Amino acid sequence: MKKIIFFLLTIYFLQGTSYGAFNFVDNGDGTVTDARTGLVWLKNANPCGYKSWYDAGTYCATLSNGSAGLSDGSVAGQWRLPSIEELEGIGTDPPVTWEFGNPIVTWTKPSTPFLNLEPSSYWSSTSYLPNTDFALDLQMNGGNVHNTVKTLALHGSVWPVRNKFTPRFTDNNNGTVTDTRTGLVWLKNANPCGLKNWADAVTYCNSLANNTAGLTDGSIAGQWRLPSKTELQGIGTDPPAIWESGSPTVPWTIPGAPFTGVESDFYRSSTPGIDNTGGAWVVEMGNGSVNGYYGSDHNFFVWPVRAVDIDGDSIFDYKDNCLTIYNPDQADDDNDGIGNECDVDYLRASLQQTKADLDECKNPTVVQMSSFEAQPSNKSVTLKWKTESEIDNAGFNIWRAEGFKKITPAIIPAQGSATEGSEYDYLDLDVFNRKPYFYLLEDIDTNGLSTFHGPVKTVPRAVYVIGK
Repeated sequence: MKKIIFFLLTIYFLQGTSYGAFNFVDNGDGTVTDARTGLVWLKNANPCGYKSWYDAGTYCATLSNGSAGLSDGSVAGQWRLPSIEELEGIGTDPPVTWEFGNPIVTWTKPSTPFLNLEPSSYWSSTSYLPNTDFALDLQMNGGNVHNTVKTLALHGSVWPVRNKFTPRFTDNNNGTVTDTRTGLVWLKNANPCGLKNWADAVTYCNSLANNTAGLTDGSIAGQWRLPSKTELQGIGTDPPAIWESGSPTVPWTIPGAPFTGVESDFYRSSTPGIDNTGGAWVVEMGNGSVNGYYGSDHNFFVWPVRAVDIDGDSIFDYKDNCLTIYNPDQADDDNDGIGNECDVDYLRASLQQTKADLDECKNPTVVQMSSFEAQPSNKSVTLKWKTESEIDNAGFNIWRAEGFKKITPAIIPAQGSATEGSEYDYLDLDVFNRKPYFYLLEDIDTNGLSTFHGPVKTVPRAVYVIGK
């Protein structure tokens, strides 16, 4: 699938004209694509003058095709204020982020093919923490990041951005097609086994696997299933819609390419029907009508489907709030739809709180550290640190976020002295792959005073050796 998406992106980018080392692509429809990030920016970088943060957000949310020079087919709700990381990235190559103040790398003010770029401050969507009455903005002339009260009228310029449109259905070239609206993976052949009753349809789907029905996707028996009534309704409506019974309440489109073998007839679902023990709802692909009165002995077409969980957290991708990082609890403290584990704003707040906590713990111990690092492996993290000297040192503890808790069952005894240091390591096995972890190292002197070092961050992951 990655190869297909890359190919589609390549074709898309070649339709426009690329400018400069940063590879900004003029799409000819009032938008410019940053080929490095895939973000789509409004070509007019000052479409509405100076606004308060609140008015800036409202303007972006209502932007659509036919306004601000747009002919891209976009609708209200697709455009937004960029995050501070996105604003920082548009003037650095490769895109780089920093927490506050001046850029940590060379800054280049964007130019062609953009129009009307102001040298002054641009609002970001990122609130300033700990005081959320303020938001971060970026001065386009030099890249300086600072904070401004959100209610300040006529303060910042507005530069709307949106994510790149993706095709509704992506051919994975392995006998499957992914619905990018839902994340569901459908069998490309929409009629792999002809007409079947309910029991035979269930058996067929559950036994489907790699090297059958044109599949080369590596799937195994038990991963495929009959789709629900809702899933069948959604494949012919955009955005996916549901209705109780009868004809669709929204426009219906019979699925076409890249699918093959789609029949203009009823397809079986896994959803129990009405007043028919053992029966199930069926959906007519030709017009979208649904019927729940057929019994289990009637024969209908079968279209297998499966869900994907790429991060292995048992939350299928179509409803996972953090697709690529293990987060089975789906925690989302700021309720923005992005899980804590991959939410830049949440991680920024956690880091700032950690720094504040560390400032409160700066008691003067006399241990000279030369290194502290976290080395990831498969479902484990090895913490390694080295000291140059240790005066009156009793030993060490390891602390790990969430909220930072001590994970060492007992103090790790000191091995160094006033004239020489030592090397230490600690293995943390209570971790999940693809989830980021932060660690602190605490050294404790013989008087009970502590000094914290870090934090360091790592992400455990499986390691594969080619040829083994």
